[in-house]
Amino acid sequence: MSAFLLTATGDLDQSSGGLKVIDGDQQVLQQIRSNLRTFLGEYFLDTSLGVPYIQTIFAKGTGQGVIEGLLKQQILGVDGVIQINSFTLTLDNKSRLGTLNFSVLTTNGVVTATETI
Repeated sequence: MSAFLLTATGDLDQSSGGLKVIDGDQQVLQQIRSNLRTFLGEYFLDTSLGVPYIQTIFAKGTGQGVIEGLLKQQILGVDGVIQINSFTLTLDNKSRLGTLNFSVLTTNGVVTATETI
């Protein structure tokens, strides 16, 4: 499977003067990032896609275990991901941001990343 390279903000990367096609681990990591940045119901062609940020994660009283489970589910749902090797979610209640560090085993090798959610 292959895809076009996206910028950090999710736009098509045209920095080299054209579109760049990616595959393998780079494509898997990009798909994980895309899944984690999509809110449930946001994509009009399939409203079942996305993380239930508004419905569950941002709801008062949602425990960290529930949040971690939902995020792991998104990662494991990406084609090419075999298993999660490590997963750490640090929530900062003051800034209302979370830092997600993870490592996954893919069909091509191991991918490690840090995401702010």
